[in-house]
Amino acid sequence: MTTNTLTGTTGNDILNSPGSVSTLVQGLQGNDTITLNKDSDVAQAGKGDDTVNVNIVGVSDTTVKGGKGADTLTLGTSVTVLSGNWYGGSGNDSIDVRGGGQTVTSLSNVTIAGNAGNDTINSQSATIAQSEIKSGKGDDRLTILEGATNSTVRMGKGADSIHALASFTSSSILGNSGFDTISASAITAGSTPFIGGGKGTDSISIATQLGTIVGGYGADSITALAAFGGGIVYGDANGVTTGGTGTGTSADGADRISFSAGTVSGATTVYSGGGNDIITTANTSGTAGTNMHIDGGKGADKIGTTSTTFLASNSIYGGDGHDTILMINSVSGLILGGKGNDSIKIGTYTALDTSVNGGAGNDTITVSNGAVNSAATFMTLNGGGGVDSIVLGSWTANNVLSAAGASGNNIGNVVYGSAAAAGDVIRFTNTLNVVDSANWLGDTQIAVNNARNGWTAYGFSQVGSIGCFVNGDDLIIGVASFVGGTVGVNVNIINGAELVKVTNLGALTYNASNFGFTVGTVDGQLGITFT
Repeated sequence: MTTNTLTGTTGNDILNSPGSVSTLVQGLQGNDTITLNKDSDVAQAGKGDDTVNVNIVGVSDTTVKGGKGADTLTLGTSVTVLSGNWYGGSGNDSIDVRGGGQTVTSLSNVTIAGNAGNDTINSQSATIAQSEIKSGKGDDRLTILEGATNSTVRMGKGADSIHALASFTSSSILGNSGFDTISASAITAGSTPFIGGGKGTDSISIATQLGTIVGGYGADSITALAAFGGGIVYGDANGVTTGGTGTGTSADGADRISFSAGTVSGATTVYSGGGNDIITTANTSGTAGTNMHIDGGKGADKIGTTSTTFLASNSIYGGDGHDTILMINSVSGLILGGKGNDSIKIGTYTALDTSVNGGAGNDTITVSNGAVNSAATFMTLNGGGGVDSIVLGSWTANNVLSAAGASGNNIGNVVYGSAAAAGDVIRFTNTLNVVDSANWLGDTQIAVNNARNGWTAYGFSQVGSIGCFVNGDDLIIGVASFVGGTVGVNVNIINGAELVKVTNLGALTYNASNFGFTVGTVDGQLGITFT
């Protein structure tokens, strides 16, 4: 409560508070210059392009109101604790509480608001605690150079720019409406901010901190410029995991979420939500306790790149839509295409335990290369519902293994799930000079040979067999004759008559239990030739 009043005129006044008593300084109209010299002073600049300087040492609990016009509000001295309220008012205001290059120890229980207009707010102190900074309407620019605790930065309507350059613990940065740019990449590691873009096509950059990142409504861009520390990332609104309700909701933006700058170092969950989203990653860490889950949600999403390594304890879910999932390497984890005609491509498989399921729709699953180092290695490929295509490329067995009394090299158990649908295709494109084996449909085994090695059954009584489990039109394509000789193998027809298209004989319907084919390589292409 002030006990003294100093009032200007309609002209350009210079008004200085006495500093001995708490004073209300009113500029009224005109381009006034006001100086506050006591910690409890209050400035009301009024109309005009006013300048308010706060020259207080120690603790300041001042209230500064700019009013109409392009006002400049400045803390020009060193204070221990800055509290109170700073309001820019309407107009393109500048609010600077950095202390004029002097030391500002703390902003505590302070409210800074730009209000209407294209405002610029600069803040620097050792800490911000229990405080709120609001830009208001307009295309505002805010720079925060100190760490924040239990505080909120809230932008208003407009294309705002926020630069946070220190720690943010239990604090929030909220972009609100407009095409906002939030640069939080300099927030220190270990911080736990909540960052939300709000409505509009926002750009958010993060780095090594933990926390919750929310793109909000619109086609947002979220980019990790270093190894993200872990947390939850939402492409759409906070808590939206698949997409908004209704048709064409503005929440379902085509978001771009990128972790390509560095290894994700902590447990991270990404929900891109509705829209045709793009999610790119670098290597996801396989260290203890690390788990990365990516959910594309609704829309034709693209997840990963041809340089992405998918390591232990991770999962990818494409969700609804015609999704594309890419990675250069897969070691262990779960990949689900979801509904839609999905394309899943894995460059090199060195898995301990990887499961791929295309889900509903006409999916294509491609594994270009396989290098297996353990008899306990498994890879499960399941096309799911729909007419699916599974393509295997080059496979290399690196160790001499032993299973059920037989020894030799194998590629482990590649399982084509028992939920196969009519019209599915399984095709080999190439193998190296090893004996390979693949366990199709979970019961039987197809053994792949070449001129340098002999057959190995790996404990199965039927050498090289394929089981057709579903009534209908299962399609198995053979390519060429066996290199270095022929070996008779069997196709088992289960649960009724299956239509099998044979390269040598055309389309034949079989009710018998067996017929022969050979497996081999010609011009680098490995296939099954039916006889």
